[in-house]
Amino acid sequence: MGTQTITSPVSIQVFTDNTIDSYIADDRELFIDKRNGSPIMRVGDGVTPGGQPAFPDVVGGIATPTILTPADGSTGIVTAPVITADSMLGIKPDGTAETHDGTYWEISTVANFGSIYWQSNLDTNNLTSIDLSAAGITLDKSTVYYVRVRYVSASGTSSEWSPITSFTTELGFNGIELTQIFPGDPQTSGFFGHRVTISSDGTLALVGSFGYDHSGLNNAGKVYVYDIDPVTGIWTEQRQITASDAQAGAGFGMSVCISDDKYIAVVGAAGHTTSSYTASGKVYVYDIDPTTGAWTEQRQITASDIQAQAYFGISATISNDKSMVLIGSHTYNHSGLTDAGKVYVYGIDPVTGYWTEQQQITASDAQVNGNFGASVCLSSDKTLAIIGSIGFNTSGLTEAGKVYVYNINTTTNAWTIAQMEGSSSPQINGRFGMSISVSDDKSLIAIGAEKHDVTGTSNAGLVYIYDADPLNPAAAWSERLQLAASDPQVNGGFGYSLSFLPDKSKLLVGSGIYDYSGLVDAGKVYVFK
Repeated sequence: MGTQTITSPVSIQVFTDNTIDSYIADDRELFIDKRNGSPIMRVGDGVTPGGQPAFPDVVGGIATPTILTPADGSTGIVTAPVITADSMLGIKPDGTAETHDGTYWEISTVANFGSIYWQSNLDTNNLTSIDLSAAGITLDKSTVYYVRVRYVSASGTSSEWSPITSFTTELGFNGIELTQIFPGDPQTSGFFGHRVTISSDGTLALVGSFGYDHSGLNNAGKVYVYDIDPVTGIWTEQRQITASDAQAGAGFGMSVCISDDKYIAVVGAAGHTTSSYTASGKVYVYDIDPTTGAWTEQRQITASDIQAQAYFGISATISNDKSMVLIGSHTYNHSGLTDAGKVYVYGIDPVTGYWTEQQQITASDAQVNGNFGASVCLSSDKTLAIIGSIGFNTSGLTEAGKVYVYNINTTTNAWTIAQMEGSSSPQINGRFGMSISVSDDKSLIAIGAEKHDVTGTSNAGLVYIYDADPLNPAAAWSERLQLAASDPQVNGGFGYSLSFLPDKSKLLVGSGIYDYSGLVDAGKVYVFK
């Protein structure tokens, strides 16, 4: 009989009971006797029940292994997954089972394994499972990977490589510009994009335009509300919000933030004058109807120790569960220091919605004109806070700026300073810390320096992206990349505001003083992925 080539998978029956004794296999059909635990391969002749040992006088073999996890074609896989394969099945020449001695693991970014991303030596410990995290291997995000495995027995026999399994790692951020957003009714000195925020599901965005003139009031300000199509990414203006007690110069929209469920929005009007306190600032709290999207003003908040020119509400952030809010007052005078700045911490009653001031945070090394509180950011679980101090002088550089990183004890509400971070490329008037955003898992942090000079363009603005340890995000960060506008402009203010989509797949970057269409400081928003 001539040689035959097998061109399709072969199914081999496995018997674990005595029915094998009456099984008459086809001529040269292989099957496995596993009644005693150790598999023995047998071959049929079309006549004899139970057949005969398959390898009485020839070298034994090892079955080709199969990758079990991650499943082939799976997506959203963590960057250090556990890879598992099935147990080794091998037969010695005497028909007894082979012993699994070692495994080769290989990972590639190309399906034909023409280049290898990572491979193990003969691994005698991780025989059918390997934890890439324990092995010190971290894959890139948003990337397709291919994995295969090969077994080696104690007698030195090797299996074929397993069928290749592919998977895609979780979404990451690579700093690629997707689009730019402009208001439908731009205005000179509108400052559209001075502050931006996006909902946790990525379907709703708020953009502040604090310099917008309306109702005969210069710089009264307003907020644009956008619906975002989750498939196409198209932004559609839903409505515009203005203050119920709008004032000239109030700057409504200097800060914007929204709760995780999109039911509560907070808007700062840092230039609002209360009584005789000019530009003392005010914050508006809104309920949002989840069905109609209608906004209803719930309350207005002013500082308990109100001060003229304090700009209370220049920044704001709300926790995902709506129980904590941080409000910045970056020009508050204290300790004999003009414009040193501070941050107010509020607790919110989940039933009544009543706000209670819990504490006030000031910089441990406060400076005149430090502007501590120009930006505030709170992690989704309320254990991490980051505060910008854009006017801080560092290394002899005026207004180079820096950020303060705090750990928060959610039981006692105690704040502990963990580190102070400055720019890796500080500049005079760079104003590092003008904006801050952190991903939901605390592994990615963005910080804006809206007056940083780039590519020969003064005050164009720059954004720094940092990787952080999610288990200890307040520890030292690793700078991943720097983002600059694709169309940088002198005094463009790129990085005036930042907002990550919680899964890190997108980042909104406000450029609140960008000029276009003959309109000075009209402003716009960039969307990056």
